[in-house]
Amino acid sequence: MIFSMTDSLLVSIRKGLIEERPLTELLRACIFLGSDTNSDSLQEWAKNELNGYGSIDGIPEYRKLKGPPVFAKIQAGNSIMSNMVLGPHNVPERARKYFPEELHFDQPIQTLIEWSTRQDGINLSPPNLLRVRDLHNDQYAPLNQILNLNVYLDNSYFSGIVDRIRTLMTSMIADLTHATPLDELPSSEKVNATVMKHIENNYETTITQANGAVAIGNSAKAVQKGLSVDDLLKIMQTINPEKFDLGEARAEAEESIQSIADELKKESPNKGFIQNAFEKLKELSIKAGDKAFTTMLNLVGKQIIENIPQLVSGG
Repeated sequence: MIFSMTDSLLVSIRKGLIEERPLTELLRACIFLGSDTNSDSLQEWAKNELNGYGSIDGIPEYRKLKGPPVFAKIQAGNSIMSNMVLGPHNVPERARKYFPEELHFDQPIQTLIEWSTRQDGINLSPPNLLRVRDLHNDQYAPLNQILNLNVYLDNSYFSGIVDRIRTLMTSMIADLTHATPLDELPSSEKVNATVMKHIENNYETTITQANGAVAIGNSAKAVQKGLSVDDLLKIMQTINPEKFDLGEARAEAEESIQSIADELKKESPNKGFIQNAFEKLKELSIKAGDKAFTTMLNLVGKQIIENIPQLVSGG
């Protein structure tokens, strides 16, 4: 239990964050804090995270995934191939509009925490994928047909969501304890403004990452999405080859990852060099047959490459 008879509610939550208490426990404490400070916005956010989001419109960006990785089991003649990466360009034109562009994760936080511990990852079947399969098979079967389609996500993707929520809470509590006596509660205006700053404004600035909290650094700043060089280097750390089954390709993968990190540290990172390095990594991953590593590369590579042009030097 994080509450203390001698500590204020703010101090108890702050201690709980430092001690890495369970996130569900901390969110419940935020409901109390919202109630004590008359902040409906803090209570609503904490309740939505605990109970799940009832409305798609209310789901924050850190619970959305654009361009989810789709894998297929395909039969071509007498051959059956599993875990084939499938994109819209691989299916008939009339089926492309049913390809999932974005997934929303409205589940209670406890569900996402449990998914983050699943070593075999999570397989999802968005409804429209069945339509993609049927339209493809209608045109190409029996010579070439899709037997199964699913979205596969490594457990580290959900660890990223969980860590992002913990980081947002940490930032809010840090702001609320700044210039406020620790034995007092902040005003409802200050709490609501803090929630607006860290939660509602983050609906458009969330980092799509595979694992781990992103710490804001001082070496650079970024425009539009708010990513610094330190942010991108932190994201790069999530693709540690030691966590995947790459066999003899591990050393080469480590070398490519290090080359990307070194390039990002330069004053003007070469986007083409980084794109080529990620392509090389994907080739190594496919050759090694590690689907989880391929998924990770797709998620991280997209985030890194999209943000390279936005970096500007900082103090």
